[in-house]
Amino acid sequence: MRVMTYNIQDGGAQRADLIADVMAQANPGVALLNEADDPDIVASLAGQLGLHHVWAPGSGDKHIALLTRLPILDWQIYNRRPLTQAVLVVTLPAATLYCVHLVPYFMLLPYELARWRTVRAMLHLARRDARAPQLILGDFNAVTRGEQADTSLFPPKRQRQLRLQLNRQPRFALAPVRRAGFVDCYRNMHPQRPGLTWMTTCPSARLDYVFADPDLALRLLACDVFTLPPSERASDHYPLVADFAL
Repeated sequence: MRVMTYNIQDGGAQRADLIADVMAQANPGVALLNEADDPDIVASLAGQLGLHHVWAPGSGDKHIALLTRLPILDWQIYNRRPLTQAVLVVTLPAATLYCVHLVPYFMLLPYELARWRTVRAMLHLARRDARAPQLILGDFNAVTRGEQADTSLFPPKRQRQLRLQLNRQPRFALAPVRRAGFVDCYRNMHPQRPGLTWMTTCPSARLDYVFADPDLALRLLACDVFTLPPSERASDHYPLVADFAL
């Protein structure tokens, strides 16, 4: 089973054909779309690719969707405090997926705390159903321990925001996932590669992740950033894909 997480940037309205091309090449069995702001575009992508889909609203103007070849057995959206911006829980025959889009903005402690609270609440949901294989995936808008985003490549506005917080990079959201025992699939396969997913015009940060529970991580075959054309034009994020033997 190939799993993809892909932030398609502001709904992808002017880039839907490029996004469809990227997804067709990557050929995921399951694809999480962040910033899937237009349900009609999501439905069109699902139709073109022959996938089932579910679309759900986030807490603000950024929404979320899952497309899959597998039947969707159940799903639930969590988009109210303390869960912001969106956590979409989807039950498939092979696994339960906790699909995440955490609030952006690298600056200011309130946003760090909002991401941390969302992850803590999501992990509480996961613990209630720990018998099924579990994946946590999405755009965390956070940098994991031991890594650094190259902030010198950030847009000027982001650089100014970071200076206001003494150039501290967001990390709170990922620590609870690691402590809960979930395995960072990309880092597990590539201990040294940077794995940068944002920005496609000037890669500078690894913000998109696939985490597997310890048993499912044993069946991990590969995990890579998908950079084939036209992914550099389809969004400001590259997709991340992970393959499991299921």
